[in-house]
Amino acid sequence: MTDHELHFFNIVAPEWDSRDTLSKPETIDRLLTLGGVKECDSILDLGTGTGVLLPYLARRVGACGSITAVDLSEGMLTLAKAKAVTLVPHPQFLQTDFEAQRLPGMYDHIIMYCVYPHLEHPVKTLRRLRRENLQPGGNILIAFPTEASRINAIHHRVRVDHHYLPSPRELTTYLRAHHLPARVLAADAQLFLVAVGG
Repeated sequence: MTDHELHFFNIVAPEWDSRDTLSKPETIDRLLTLGGVKECDSILDLGTGTGVLLPYLARRVGACGSITAVDLSEGMLTLAKAKAVTLVPHPQFLQTDFEAQRLPGMYDHIIMYCVYPHLEHPVKTLRRLRRENLQPGGNILIAFPTEASRINAIHHRVRVDHHYLPSPRELTTYLRAHHLPARVLAADAQLFLVAVGG
C-alpha cells in the first residue's frame, strides 16, 4: 500500500461504515458458510479495516476459536478495536503491512475482504501466506460483497482505477496459472468469493 493510499484510508475511516451499504449480515454469513468457517477455527483477517467481519467471525468460531485482525491504517484499526471490546474471542490486533512483513502463526482460514485489488504483489503475497500461515486443508478467502464490475466502478469514482478486480473466473484462471489452487465459491451480484486452498 502506498503512502497516498494509507492517508486515504486514515481520512475516510470515520465515515467508512456509514458508506458501506453492501456488507449486509446475510452476505457475510453466506461468505463464512461457503468458506467453511466453523466453531473453534483460527482466523487471520487481513485488511480488517473497521472490523466489519469481526462480530460475525466471533459468533462463528466461538470462545474456542481465535481471531487475528491486521490492518496498516491506524484510523481503521481504532474503529475495529472499538467494535471488538465485548467480543469473545477477543481479537488480537496487528498494525502492519502484511505484504512487506511476515506474520506469526498458522490459521485455518485467512480472509481478505475487500482487499485483493489493493495488493501490490498478489501472487507473491498469496504464496507466502499459503506457505507460512495457512494450516493444511485451510483456505485463503478472497471476498467482496458484490460483483467485480461494481467494485471497479467504486474504484473509478474514487480515482483508483488501477486497483482493478477481475471476475471470479478470471481471477481463478490467473492464480492457477501461477500454481495457486484457486476455485470459485460464489460469483453473483451479492457475493464474490474465491478460495485458494492449503
